[in-house]
Amino acid sequence: MMEKFSDSVLNAYGAACTAIARAEERHALCLRPEILIARLRLTELEALGTLEGERILPDVLAMEYGHSPRGWRRWPYAFAQVFGKPLPARAFPTTRLLLEWLEGEALPGGTLDVAITSRRPLAPDADRIDAWLRSVQPAHDLSRLLTGADMAASWARVAPLAHGNVVIGVMVGERFSLAGNKLTAG
Repeated sequence: MMEKFSDSVLNAYGAACTAIARAEERHALCLRPEILIARLRLTELEALGTLEGERILPDVLAMEYGHSPRGWRRWPYAFAQVFGKPLPARAFPTTRLLLEWLEGEALPGGTLDVAITSRRPLAPDADRIDAWLRSVQPAHDLSRLLTGADMAASWARVAPLAHGNVVIGVMVGERFSLAGNKLTAG
């Protein structure tokens, strides 16, 4: 099956591939890569907050939820429930894998953080995730970057979560298309 893409999609794809390669090169040449990674994480958090329709003010959030390096895990946004939690496999995701990824996270010692449990649950619907997987299967033959974009758009359309479908869809697509990349929290 041959797909015809518009020039704008091909240009965006080329620009994205170039930006990823440039970022990887910059990371390799950076004298203090941990500073670059910290800035990238903050930029990622701000972008995900924008997708969720919120303005991320790190200083205000730090005052409310703590200054620890992992204080963002307590933020009241859908993306904070899975940010920094990579999908366990580089292969095409399965329903079981996605359900495990979307579940709440226990703290060391097996207790759940009150701030995390008081957040609105994502409440994933396994049947809708199955439908989503069937809808994106044909795109699996495309490049990882294009497949990731298709996965994100399709996730938002199928809406397998109670809320946060756009931002979580982008995260699923990003984690598939850039799996194993050091420059992303996925």
